Amino acid sequence: MSYNKLKKIMPILCILWICLIFFMSSDVNSSDRTITISETISEEVQGTEITDENSLKQIDLLIRKGSHFFEYLVLSLLLLKTSEVYGIKPKQSVGYVLLICLLIPKLDEFYQSFVPGRNGTGQGLAY
Repeated sequence: MSYNKLKKIMPILCILWICLIFFMSSDVNSSDRTITISETISEEVQGTEITDENSLKQIDLLIRKGSHFFEYLVLSLLLLKTSEVYGIKPKQSVGYVLLICLLIPKLDEFYQSFVPGRNGTGQGLAY
């Protein structure tokens, strides 16, 4: 793919990924779904239904934090590739990517404070 096409596509991909992050933050019932996923995973791993609430909470926390790590890993890779396409020096691009990957979560937490059933504390579920 030519650099001219990449110069058009990469910023769009970054913006779409940021929109996806905010879209997922607007999900009112995400905690219920995550708990269900956590229960299913722990049942598969242990072979029995989980009765220990702390184990379930730990698995739920791991899934939530892992998904946040993944979504910002993808964002950082998209931003790094975009800066490469635009010829920004690697040392400069790391600073820009870090700044954006710190700013977006803060804006996302602020946004979540307006979504019913969510909080903008950055702590997820309060156990």
